[in-house]
Amino acid sequence: MRSELPDLKPALFGADAAVGSRAPGIDTLASEGDRPVALFFLAHWCVHCQEELKTLVELAEGAETSDLEVEIVVVSTLVDPARPNFPPEKWIADEGWVGPTFSDDDSSSAFFAYGGESVPFVIFIDSHGDVDSRHAGSIGRDDLADALAVLADR
Repeated sequence: MRSELPDLKPALFGADAAVGSRAPGIDTLASEGDRPVALFFLAHWCVHCQEELKTLVELAEGAETSDLEVEIVVVSTLVDPARPNFPPEKWIADEGWVGPTFSDDDSSSAFFAYGGESVPFVIFIDSHGDVDSRHAGSIGRDDLADALAVLADR
């Protein structure tokens, strides 16, 4: 993975310093047609991540995202075999997620490279491969649908 983004935490009190930066490793994640990408870093043991995945499944099945030109990618991170919903691949499949899924390495390198400090963590990447915005914590269904629509227009 290429250069890392700054942590999101300092951005709570001002503009996110990562916005406009090239997203690390985006060449690996690039989808056909240079579509924007929404990366959702989720931990199998995190209650908020479990809810976020359910919301993603609902949105993917519903009309809210059917016409959007945004690739939604789930990244399993912060894996702990001693915690609930292990292995994460089974949890993700059991929840009904059929979209692209990546597994972070044992050190959660991708999560930290994108500046993650807590989960769920989402990074919105525009069609040019640059960071559009990042968000730590759960995003409600309506706000998430709105954020994806905005990203689709960029």
